Formats: sequence, C-alpha cells, structure tokens
Amino acid sequence: PVASEWAKGKIYFDKLQAVYNKEHVELKYTDIVPNYWAFSTIERLNTLGLIKGYVDGTFKPTNEITRGEAAMILSREMQIEVNEVIHYEDVAPNYYAFDAIQEVAAAGIITGRVAGKFNPTSPLTRAEMAAIIDRMYKLTGTAVMNFSDVAPNHWAYDSIMRLYKNELI
Repeated sequence: PVASEWAKGKIYFDKLQAVYNKEHVELKYTDIVPNYWAFSTIERLNTLGLIKGYVDGTFKPTNEITRGEAAMILSREMQIEVNEVIHYEDVAPNYYAFDAIQEVAAAGIITGRVAGKFNPTSPLTRAEMAAIIDRMYKLTGTAVMNFSDVAPNHWAYDSIMRLYKNELI
C-alpha cells in the first residue's frame, strides 16, 4: 500500500522486550526472580490456576496470607458446589472472596473465628493452616515431633502431627 492508505494513530506497548537468548524465562510476576527460593513452587501453583497474584503484576512474596486469600486458593482446588449461604457479618456479597468463603465454610474447611464473623482480612497462623489442610485432605496417621512451641494440649496439635506424619511440614 502507498503511504496515503495507511491508518494513522499511535501504538503503545507495555513491557516490550526483545529476547535473543534460549534460556530466557518470562516472569509471571514482576517481584519474583528465577533464583528466588520459592520461584518454582509459585510458578507451578500459578500454572495450576491456584494462585493468581495481584492486579499490578506482583506476587508480594513476603506478605502474610489472609483468610480470604486462603479461601480463594482452596476453593480453586476443591471446586465444590454450595447449596446454602452462610452469613458472616464481615463478608459482604460483593467481597471479592465471597463465593470462595461460602465454599470453604460450607465444606467445613475454614470456619469463622467467632460466631458470625469470618475475619477475611486477618492473616492465618501456621496452626490454622495446619488444621485447614488436615480438614481439607482428611489426613490420617499420627506421629510425635517435639516442636518446642507446640504443646500436646495446643488446639491444633493433632493436625500439626498429622501434617508432620504425612511429610507436609
């Protein structure tokens, strides 16, 4: 075509790259590099569709995980149907994790901390995550590991020991 027939306007490129190297790895997140200790696990969980990162392209690897975020991840793994709505006064129907919270709560995987509240923006403790994984996968077996900060009367002791027995911690 002649120049007078070309469309006129502007083209904008975001993060345009020229790669001349076979070993190049396209980063899914702008704040995780290939030599980061959890890089391969984060990449695998992203590929499986279990984690998505943030809308700004970051993963924020040092952030604590919230109860709402954990509900999102676990609901993607579980893929269950919810037939009833569980009302939590701190989770509005337009909250991004509302459906996921409904799923994990209905399945008994994550429940509220106190009656009527889910606390979706609160971080999970390691003990809570152990209990959640134990309930989700219905782990069996037991072992004894003397963790200096987990007494046998700790509320999550049995779950922690089952995760230890199943080599998850």
